[in-house]
Amino acid sequence: MLKVKMRSAPFVLQPSAIFVQNEKLYVFDYGLRYYILDDEGWHQYDIPKELSARPFKGGGDKVGR
Repeated sequence: MLKVKMRSAPFVLQPSAIFVQNEKLYVFDYGLRYYILDDEGWHQYDIPKELSARPFKGGGDKVGR
C-alpha cells in the first residue's frame, strides 16, 4: 500500500464568479474577496461582511407543520 501525503497550498482560490468588463478580469472568491487583473497586475480587495449577509431561512417557526 502506498501512502500519499497531501499538502494544501497556502493560497487556494475558489472562484464563485469570473467575468471581464472594460478590459479588466474580475474574479470573485467564496472567501469574501475579489481580484482584478488589469495592465498593472493583480489587485485583491475584501468584500465587507455586511454586504454578503443573507437572511436565515431555516428554523422551526413555520405554521402548519
